[in-house]
Order: sequence, then structure tokens, then C-alpha cells
Amino acid sequence: MINIAKRKALMISLILISLSFQKDNELNKPNIEIMENSNYFGKYSKGKIYIGDINFLKTLNNKEDGDVLVLDARDSIEDPCLKILDSSSIIDEKDRDDIIKVLCRYEELFPSDWKRSFDSMKIEWYVHNLLYYLNIERDRTKDVDLNNADEEMYNNKVLKKVLKV
Repeated sequence: MINIAKRKALMISLILISLSFQKDNELNKPNIEIMENSNYFGKYSKGKIYIGDINFLKTLNNKEDGDVLVLDARDSIEDPCLKILDSSSIIDEKDRDDIIKVLCRYEELFPSDWKRSFDSMKIEWYVHNLLYYLNIERDRTKDVDLNNADEEMYNNKVLKKVLKV
């Protein structure tokens, strides 16, 4: 359980960081590319985005700095999920937005029972990173699981307002 001091620090950090979010349309234009004949699904400004099952991700031997690995567990009967591995290393908001846009496009092209909104994924990733850098449950917040069960929790009007999403 998070103690009162950590809760206060978390709330203050959320408010301060949310004030720094930029909403300029020019800054928010996606810089992504979807690949059709490649072993990676897409690209964003800093690297490639690989999406696949654990066996596929383990075979990658040409991963470079900036590349993103996404575990596709959307076929899970219990709780469909896309898990961004080492998501805490991606701190730039625009990069996170672009990666989420690629995940949305992946779902459009390969539909499943996975149902997440852009805003809820953006908020969940932001909160995971914030907790990670506050040294709170680092083993759980290093990666972000964008699973169906969390849609309602992160698709929250109050969080959207506080984080200006």
C-alpha cells in the first residue's frame, strides 16, 4: 500500500507534469510508418516497433536502441492485452503517442477482442512511467500492460482533466 507521503508526492507530480503537457497540433502530428513486408510492424521517430508473441520477440537479434517490443496477448481468453516491454524507457510524450497510434492501427488491421481507447492507454502508460520513476513497484511498472480490464479505470474524466488528455 502506498503511504500518505508517497500519495501526496504522486499527486503533486501528476499535477506538475500535466501542466507541462503541450497540446500544439503541430507537435502532435504522428511521425509513424506502418510496414507491410517486414518483420517489424511499424516505425516511429526513434526506431522500429516489433509486435508479436513471446517466441517471435525472443528470436529478434537485430534490436537497436529506440526499438520497441510489444507482446501481443490479445488472444488471451481471460483478458486480452498488448504489453509494451520496457515502456518506462520511453519518456517523451510524443513518442508514446506515436507508439499508441501504431498499436491502434495494428488492431484495425488485425481485429481482436482487445478494446482500448487511445486516451486510456496514454494515461495508463503515463501513470506507469510516473510510478516507475518514483520507485514505486518498479517490477510492475517497468512494462505497461494495456489490457481490457484497465480500460474503465484509465478512461476516467477526472484523470483526463488533470492530465489534460
